[in-house]
Amino acid sequence: QATGIYLQSKYPTGTGLYVIGQPSLRKTLEGFGMRVCDTVNDNIEVVVVSLDFQLSYEKLKIASLLLQSGCDFIGTNSDRTLPTPEGFIPGSGTLIGALEIASGKKATIIGKPEPLLYDMALKRLGTSPSETLAIGDRLETDIAGAQAAGIHTALVLSGASQIEEVKNYNPPPEIIAQEFSELVF
Repeated sequence: QATGIYLQSKYPTGTGLYVIGQPSLRKTLEGFGMRVCDTVNDNIEVVVVSLDFQLSYEKLKIASLLLQSGCDFIGTNSDRTLPTPEGFIPGSGTLIGALEIASGKKATIIGKPEPLLYDMALKRLGTSPSETLAIGDRLETDIAGAQAAGIHTALVLSGASQIEEVKNYNPPPEIIAQEFSELVF
């Protein structure tokens, strides 16, 4: 939803988007009044990139050409990997990175680690950073974003980041737990 809120605040209703992402993202962006396009002949102004389990070279090619022609570039998050039961697989950040290299254009990241997402969450919850705890499993996105927004942080080691990484991370998260259930008070 953060990407939809951002787009709605920056672009008029009906703005043409080319979306690399799951069907749920496409539907969400349409719900915010954006026009999701499937061909390059649809007056596209913005390329939005997220995790896409049906990614193809054709999608990357179209997005790269649109970016080179002047379209704005939005990424939903910069996670390099995604933890799965099988192991770590490429995340949204790898797709965004490929398009940044191919197009020469830098993406505006809406989600973590940008504080915009956290600021929107605080507003929606009606709370302040000093009375909020953000819990995440990835130092460079979850924890970094919360810290940038001035929110208290807790890292769970059951996901992406491991304890060895915490030793070199400054400032460290305020709380470190092996798993989420340890944080239930």
